[in-house]
Amino acid sequence: MLAPTEPAPTPPPLPMDDSAVARFSSADPSGARNYYRARYYDPKVGRFLSEDPERWAVSLNFYPYVGSSPVNAVDPFGLQEIKCHGCDGKEEKARKAVKGFCKEAKSGECRKALERYGYLDCVESRCDDPEHPINVVCVPMNCPSGPGNIPCAGPCNALSDPTQAIFLQPNAFEHDACGPLQGTVAHEAAHMCGLGGDVGESAAAVVNRIRGENIDRACDGDPTR
Repeated sequence: MLAPTEPAPTPPPLPMDDSAVARFSSADPSGARNYYRARYYDPKVGRFLSEDPERWAVSLNFYPYVGSSPVNAVDPFGLQEIKCHGCDGKEEKARKAVKGFCKEAKSGECRKALERYGYLDCVESRCDDPEHPINVVCVPMNCPSGPGNIPCAGPCNALSDPTQAIFLQPNAFEHDACGPLQGTVAHEAAHMCGLGGDVGESAAAVVNRIRGENIDRACDGDPTR
Protein backbone atom coordinates (compact mmCIF):
# COMPACT_ATOMS: atom_id res chain seq x y z
CA MET A 1 0.00 0.00 0.00
CA LEU A 2 1.25 3.47 -0.85
CA ALA A 3 1.29 6.11 1.82
CA PRO A 4 -0.94 9.15 1.25
CA THR A 5 0.83 12.15 -0.19
CA GLU A 6 0.64 15.78 0.78
CA PRO A 7 -1.55 18.07 -1.35
CA ALA A 8 0.31 19.29 -4.43
CA PRO A 9 1.51 22.89 -4.22
CA THR A 10 0.40 25.61 -6.61
CA PRO A 11 1.73 24.75 -10.08
CA PRO A 12 4.59 26.81 -11.48
CA PRO A 13 4.34 28.72 -14.78
CA LEU A 14 5.18 26.83 -17.97
CA PRO A 15 8.73 27.46 -19.28
CA MET A 16 8.83 29.14 -22.68
CA ASP A 17 11.20 26.89 -24.60
CA ASP A 18 10.86 23.92 -26.97
CA SER A 19 12.03 21.16 -24.66
CA ALA A 20 9.95 18.08 -23.87
CA VAL A 21 9.39 19.41 -20.38
CA ALA A 22 8.06 22.67 -21.81
CA ARG A 23 5.69 20.88 -24.17
CA PHE A 24 4.30 18.40 -21.67
CA SER A 25 5.05 19.72 -18.20
CA SER A 26 6.66 22.46 -16.16
CA ALA A 27 9.50 22.02 -13.70
CA ASP A 28 8.94 22.51 -10.00
CA PRO A 29 11.09 25.36 -8.59
CA SER A 30 13.05 22.77 -6.62
CA GLY A 31 13.84 20.88 -9.83
CA ALA A 32 12.84 17.63 -8.16
CA ARG A 33 9.53 17.05 -9.92
CA ASN A 34 7.46 18.03 -12.95
CA TYR A 35 3.90 19.36 -13.05
CA TYR A 36 1.65 17.65 -15.65
CA ARG A 37 -1.42 19.87 -15.23
CA ALA A 38 -3.43 17.23 -13.38
CA ARG A 39 -0.70 16.16 -10.93
CA TYR A 40 3.02 16.06 -10.14
CA TYR A 41 5.50 13.48 -11.50
CA ASP A 42 8.75 12.47 -9.80
CA PRO A 43 11.32 11.48 -12.46
CA LYS A 44 13.59 9.88 -9.84
CA VAL A 45 11.05 7.20 -8.90
CA GLY A 46 9.25 7.17 -12.27
CA ARG A 47 5.71 7.69 -10.94
CA PHE A 48 3.19 10.39 -10.08
CA LEU A 49 3.00 11.71 -6.53
CA SER A 50 -0.78 11.70 -6.29
CA GLU A 51 -3.53 9.38 -7.47
CA ASP A 52 -4.85 9.27 -11.05
CA PRO A 53 -8.21 11.08 -10.94
CA GLU A 54 -9.64 8.20 -13.01
CA ARG A 55 -8.66 5.79 -10.19
CA TRP A 56 -10.20 2.31 -10.67
CA ALA A 57 -10.96 2.94 -14.36
CA VAL A 58 -7.22 2.71 -15.03
CA SER A 59 -5.89 -0.09 -12.83
CA LEU A 60 -5.32 -1.09 -9.22
CA ASN A 61 -2.28 1.20 -9.16
CA PHE A 62 -3.18 4.90 -9.33
CA TYR A 63 0.38 6.23 -9.63
CA PRO A 64 2.27 4.89 -12.70
CA TYR A 65 3.14 7.01 -15.73
CA VAL A 66 1.58 5.71 -19.01
CA GLY A 67 1.31 2.18 -17.63
CA SER A 68 5.07 2.13 -16.96
CA SER A 69 5.63 2.19 -20.74
CA PRO A 70 7.08 5.67 -21.49
CA VAL A 71 8.72 4.44 -24.71
CA ASN A 72 5.33 3.73 -26.32
CA ALA A 73 3.15 6.49 -24.87
CA VAL A 74 3.06 10.00 -23.46
CA ASP A 75 0.66 11.60 -21.03
CA PRO A 76 0.77 15.41 -21.40
CA PHE A 77 -1.88 16.10 -18.75
CA GLY A 78 -1.10 13.49 -16.09
CA LEU A 79 -4.02 11.47 -17.50
CA GLN A 80 -3.92 8.75 -20.13
CA GLU A 81 -6.05 9.62 -23.14
CA ILE A 82 -6.17 5.97 -24.28
CA LYS A 83 -6.46 3.23 -21.70
CA CYS A 84 -6.06 -0.38 -22.77
CA HIS A 85 -7.44 -3.28 -20.76
CA GLY A 86 -6.46 -6.90 -21.32
CA CYS A 87 -4.39 -6.02 -24.42
CA ASP A 88 -1.09 -7.69 -23.48
CA GLY A 89 1.01 -7.96 -26.63
CA LYS A 90 -1.55 -5.96 -28.60
CA GLU A 91 -1.53 -2.62 -26.78
CA GLU A 92 0.79 -0.88 -29.24
CA LYS A 93 -1.41 -1.86 -32.20
CA ALA A 94 -4.56 -0.83 -30.36
CA ARG A 95 -3.14 2.56 -29.39
CA LYS A 96 -1.84 3.19 -32.92
CA ALA A 97 -5.27 2.38 -34.39
CA VAL A 98 -7.11 4.67 -31.97
CA LYS A 99 -4.67 7.54 -32.51
CA GLY A 100 -4.88 7.02 -36.29
CA PHE A 101 -8.67 7.13 -36.17
CA CYS A 102 -8.69 10.29 -34.04
CA LYS A 103 -6.36 11.92 -36.58
CA GLU A 104 -8.57 10.85 -39.53
CA ALA A 105 -11.63 12.21 -37.73
CA LYS A 106 -10.26 15.73 -37.98
CA SER A 107 -10.65 16.03 -41.76
CA GLY A 108 -11.64 14.42 -45.04
CA GLU A 109 -14.14 11.64 -45.64
CA CYS A 110 -13.88 10.33 -42.09
CA ARG A 111 -14.97 13.63 -40.59
CA LYS A 112 -17.78 13.92 -43.16
CA ALA A 113 -19.10 10.45 -42.35
CA LEU A 114 -19.06 11.06 -38.60
CA GLU A 115 -20.77 14.39 -39.07
CA ARG A 116 -23.37 12.91 -41.44
CA TYR A 117 -24.47 10.37 -38.84
CA GLY A 118 -24.24 12.71 -35.87
CA TYR A 119 -21.22 11.25 -34.06
CA LEU A 120 -18.59 13.91 -34.74
CA ASP A 121 -19.04 15.94 -31.55
CA CYS A 122 -18.83 12.83 -29.39
CA VAL A 123 -15.77 11.50 -31.21
CA GLU A 124 -13.97 14.85 -31.00
CA SER A 125 -14.73 15.03 -27.29
CA ARG A 126 -13.40 11.54 -26.65
CA CYS A 127 -10.33 12.02 -28.82
CA ASP A 128 -9.35 15.45 -27.52
CA ASP A 129 -10.44 15.56 -23.88
CA PRO A 130 -7.95 13.81 -21.55
CA GLU A 131 -10.52 13.88 -18.77
CA HIS A 132 -12.69 11.48 -20.78
CA PRO A 133 -10.20 8.94 -22.12
CA ILE A 134 -10.97 6.29 -24.71
CA ASN A 135 -11.04 2.88 -23.08
CA VAL A 136 -10.03 -0.08 -25.25
CA VAL A 137 -10.93 -3.57 -24.06
CA CYS A 138 -9.30 -6.54 -25.78
CA VAL A 139 -11.82 -9.35 -25.47
CA PRO A 140 -9.96 -12.62 -24.70
CA MET A 141 -11.87 -14.73 -27.26
CA ASN A 142 -13.97 -14.27 -30.37
CA CYS A 143 -17.70 -14.16 -29.72
CA PRO A 144 -19.84 -17.02 -31.07
CA SER A 145 -21.48 -16.06 -34.36
CA GLY A 146 -23.63 -17.50 -37.10
CA PRO A 147 -22.29 -19.54 -40.04
CA GLY A 148 -20.13 -17.49 -42.39
CA ASN A 149 -19.84 -14.56 -39.98
CA ILE A 150 -16.44 -13.42 -38.74
CA PRO A 151 -16.82 -11.56 -35.42
CA CYS A 152 -14.32 -8.71 -35.18
CA ALA A 153 -15.39 -6.44 -32.36
CA GLY A 154 -17.96 -5.75 -29.71
CA PRO A 155 -18.46 -7.19 -26.21
CA CYS A 156 -19.30 -10.89 -25.93
CA ASN A 157 -20.94 -10.31 -22.56
CA ALA A 158 -24.43 -8.86 -22.87
CA LEU A 159 -23.85 -6.99 -19.61
CA SER A 160 -20.93 -5.01 -21.08
CA ASP A 161 -21.84 -1.51 -22.24
CA PRO A 162 -20.53 -0.70 -25.77
CA THR A 163 -20.88 3.03 -25.02
CA GLN A 164 -18.16 2.81 -22.35
CA ALA A 165 -15.31 1.30 -24.38
CA ILE A 166 -14.07 0.04 -27.73
CA PHE A 167 -14.23 -3.76 -27.55
CA LEU A 168 -11.81 -5.57 -29.88
CA GLN A 169 -11.92 -9.33 -30.38
CA PRO A 170 -8.83 -11.36 -31.43
CA ASN A 171 -10.06 -11.48 -35.04
CA ALA A 172 -9.73 -7.69 -35.25
CA PHE A 173 -5.97 -8.09 -34.93
CA GLU A 174 -5.56 -11.33 -36.87
CA HIS A 175 -8.25 -11.95 -39.51
CA ASP A 176 -8.08 -10.31 -42.95
CA ALA A 177 -11.88 -10.29 -43.16
CA CYS A 178 -11.99 -7.66 -40.43
CA GLY A 179 -10.02 -5.21 -42.57
CA PRO A 180 -7.70 -2.52 -41.16
CA LEU A 181 -7.77 -2.34 -37.37
CA GLN A 182 -8.23 1.44 -37.56
CA GLY A 183 -11.51 0.96 -39.44
CA THR A 184 -12.73 -1.52 -36.84
CA VAL A 185 -11.87 1.00 -34.13
CA ALA A 186 -13.82 3.69 -36.02
CA HIS A 187 -16.86 1.41 -36.27
CA GLU A 188 -16.72 0.64 -32.55
CA ALA A 189 -16.18 4.32 -31.70
CA ALA A 190 -19.48 4.99 -33.46
CA HIS A 191 -21.14 2.43 -31.16
CA MET A 192 -19.45 4.13 -28.22
CA CYS A 193 -20.99 7.41 -29.38
CA GLY A 194 -24.52 6.08 -29.82
CA LEU A 195 -24.73 3.85 -32.90
CA GLY A 196 -27.26 1.15 -32.05
CA GLY A 197 -26.93 -2.60 -32.36
CA ASP A 198 -26.13 -3.95 -35.81
CA VAL A 199 -26.44 -7.71 -35.31
CA GLY A 200 -29.41 -9.44 -36.95
CA GLU A 201 -31.70 -8.64 -39.85
CA SER A 202 -34.15 -6.19 -38.31
CA ALA A 203 -34.59 -2.92 -40.20
CA ALA A 204 -32.81 -1.00 -37.43
CA ALA A 205 -29.89 -3.45 -37.33
CA VAL A 206 -29.43 -3.27 -41.11
CA VAL A 207 -29.41 0.54 -41.05
CA ASN A 208 -26.94 0.60 -38.17
CA ARG A 209 -24.71 -1.94 -39.91
CA ILE A 210 -24.62 0.16 -43.08
CA ARG A 211 -23.73 3.26 -41.08
CA GLY A 212 -21.01 1.43 -39.20
CA GLU A 213 -19.53 -0.02 -42.39
CA ASN A 214 -19.53 3.40 -44.06
CA ILE A 215 -17.68 4.90 -41.10
CA ASP A 216 -15.28 1.94 -41.11
CA ARG A 217 -14.35 2.51 -44.77
CA ALA A 218 -14.16 6.30 -44.46
CA CYS A 219 -11.89 6.20 -41.41
CA ASP A 220 -9.73 3.10 -41.86
CA GLY A 221 -6.72 5.06 -43.14
CA ASP A 222 -6.39 2.88 -46.26
CA PRO A 223 -5.56 5.22 -49.18
CA THR A 224 -6.48 2.55 -51.75
CA ARG A 225 -10.15 2.48 -50.74
